[in-house]
Amino acid sequence: FFCPSILLSFVDKGDHDLAVDIGCGSGQSTELLSTYFTKVYGYDISPNQIKQANAKNKLENVKYR
Repeated sequence: FFCPSILLSFVDKGDHDLAVDIGCGSGQSTELLSTYFTKVYGYDISPNQIKQANAKNKLENVKYR
């Protein structure tokens, strides 16, 4: 079980350059990182998950592969 609030408790508010989300799935947690980091990259082994993430992504600083 993954809780995004736990992840964000480790991130200071501020301007950080880069976050990489390995195993991002369809990008729910990746999007949460976008307000803390200038660039966010989400990677997943599943082409279908990346396809879903790209289809719903409206954030300029988030990219999926």
